[in-house]
Amino acid sequence: MPMSETAMCWGITCGNGWFHLLDALCAQLQSETSRDGAPQVIATQVKEKYGTLRFYARITNDRQDAMIDLAEELSGRICETCGAPGKLLLNGWVMTRCASHSPAA
Repeated sequence: MPMSETAMCWGITCGNGWFHLLDALCAQLQSETSRDGAPQVIATQVKEKYGTLRFYARITNDRQDAMIDLAEELSGRICETCGAPGKLLLNGWVMTRCASHSPAA
């Protein structure tokens, strides 16, 4: 896809702590497509914004939208740096971090 249609040319722009969350989301989205004939999800941008995950995609159905919404919501409870339980922090910048990766740590 050309840059005018996707931001994926810049890659996934969030921390490694959300890897397992993204992996599970993508597996569920693909399962929905393979098993139930749902649309093939094509990510157009995956990033952190305001401390939580943002997963933008072309053509999704309501069930796939709900899966994406859940992953975005869960990201606010998972440290973006390491994947441990975390919480949303406002320290001049909004971020989701565990106690070990909190700027105050």
